[in-house]
Amino acid sequence: MNVLIIDDHPAQVDAYASIFELANDSVAFTFHKYSSLKDAYEFAIENEEAQEVDLAVLDLNMPDYKEMNLYSGIDLARILQKQMPHTELCFITSHSGALTLFDLYQEFQPAGILVKTDFDGAQLEAHFQDILNGRQTFSPT
Repeated sequence: MNVLIIDDHPAQVDAYASIFELANDSVAFTFHKYSSLKDAYEFAIENEEAQEVDLAVLDLNMPDYKEMNLYSGIDLARILQKQMPHTELCFITSHSGALTLFDLYQEFQPAGILVKTDFDGAQLEAHFQDILNGRQTFSPT
């Protein structure tokens, strides 16, 4: 399974990859890890491997990539949907506003929306297991 992980905190990126491996140790994962909108955008646009990505996990709050009018993970998700239409999306965010979360759901119909204050490591592993088993998953918020 090819997983694209995008978060502006490199430690978070590595942690998410590790938790995926814990969630299902029988799956052979290939991770594409990025800590900036710019690098993730360039991967999606320029790298043929992007077409093989099964799941993209992305944070909403990311530093801008103004040159391409990317100001958040939402902006990047729109690009990913166009460039990689077969790729499932999972948002991990600190946003907990109902309207923001509802808009994410309405626009993207993602595999998951997870609010960071809603889960610990074990609960995140369970959410990732749901996604790997083809089930949508949402944290309580």
